Amino acid sequence: MIQLSYTFAGPAPPPLAPLRIRGDGESVQLTGVWPHRDLFAARRQLAAYFAALVPDTFVRCNFTGRIEPARALVEALTAPPTVASVFEARHAVADDHLIARLFGCYQLGESDVVVIADAIADVAEVYRFLTAWASFRLASLTAPPAEAARAGPRPAVSQPEPAWDRPFPWGYWLVSFADHDVADDDFWALCRDRLRASHLREAFDERMAAPAPKVVIEAADPADPDTAYVIGATRALALSSRQRQTAARLGATFATCPSAHDAAGYCDRVADGIGPETPLFAYREPARGALDSGWRFACLDPDHRHDADTLRIAPLSRAAAMPGLVDYLALSPGWVITREDGAFWLNAPGQAESHRDAGSAA
Repeated sequence: MIQLSYTFAGPAPPPLAPLRIRGDGESVQLTGVWPHRDLFAARRQLAAYFAALVPDTFVRCNFTGRIEPARALVEALTAPPTVASVFEARHAVADDHLIARLFGCYQLGESDVVVIADAIADVAEVYRFLTAWASFRLASLTAPPAEAARAGPRPAVSQPEPAWDRPFPWGYWLVSFADHDVADDDFWALCRDRLRASHLREAFDERMAAPAPKVVIEAADPADPDTAYVIGATRALALSSRQRQTAARLGATFATCPSAHDAAGYCDRVADGIGPETPLFAYREPARGALDSGWRFACLDPDHRHDADTLRIAPLSRAAAMPGLVDYLALSPGWVITREDGAFWLNAPGQAESHRDAGSAA
């Protein structure tokens, strides 16, 4: 279901089906509900309606709170939907926590998304997470073939609805969503107050779904498939931020970090256990499948043969017992990481000589 809601000052032209208006000339609410999942088609219908308004009329989207003149809105609605034109993210700091919300999911008949993290969390990483989720959701919607061709590559058919109750990786860590009732009424009152979500108050009519927001939760231990989950995403976001900072410090490309549950290769000398000071080297090669991290770990014994007979496959999380190693896991294929003499030594792709990483977290 697609549902859209806007408010503007009249006069209001007669609505086009399936649009509905209510209110007077000082405050007119326009809503539309479509049973299909074609956001592009719904937005085109809205653009035709708003094109009849005086171009300088200011229009507010009741789902994102964004306000813009009708002429700009018409231009945005006739263009292919983008994360920037469909969603809006905002954050606030309260009671030692950072609270961020992705507005706009209600347009898709879904819950808005709220992220909670420590107040010192990297705000940019929070917005990267929300943007990535919005991009994923938008990619599941379709556009007419001619418009899709002009917009560039897009999915040809709708994708299945996301499994809200199924964990998914944000980089190395696992995150998921919890229902509205995991947080108390005081929290939601604080969230509404700090993020000024009053624009949602008049967004819905009796035809529309108004699902309560979902809250991001993270695995207490991403290496354990049966782990408990805790409210917030502090550790997932912090690790992703550290990995990004590590890549920037090394002048390296930040690649997608594989999940803790993705497969890695280990030589039989290190497969049974990696401790804080285990001498080893690790390198990343291009993944050989969807669940392959690309990372390979081996001992430093020059007389130990490393081949298919000594290779063991285990989750990437097995390597995380070595403090500081996970900070390198978002480096691109070609990097070599060596742990020896209490330090990490690095070889960039194509670089024969290694250098000690004095800035490592170890």
